[in-house]
Amino acid sequence: MSLVHGYLHSIDIGGVDMKDPKVVFVDDMVARFAERALSIQKNDRMPPLEGVMRKQWIEQRNIDFQDYKMLSEAEGSLDDGILCLRIDLNGEA
Repeated sequence: MSLVHGYLHSIDIGGVDMKDPKVVFVDDMVARFAERALSIQKNDRMPPLEGVMRKQWIEQRNIDFQDYKMLSEAEGSLDDGILCLRIDLNGEA
């Protein structure tokens, strides 16, 4: 199943199902964001930091996870060479 809902187009050539290369690019990129979000969420190892540096590291980790998670849920398209990512921020699932 595609992570980019509504933008997965297939081309049927002699019984072989081939995805539109532009869609595969966007699909793969969004999938990589999902992998990065999962990696951040799973990796709870913290470098040996103390005080302010420790707090900054935790804050950056949380921001990175949030950014990657949002991008992993984006609907993407490549229109006339312009990458468009649509992210629903309404909070409704």
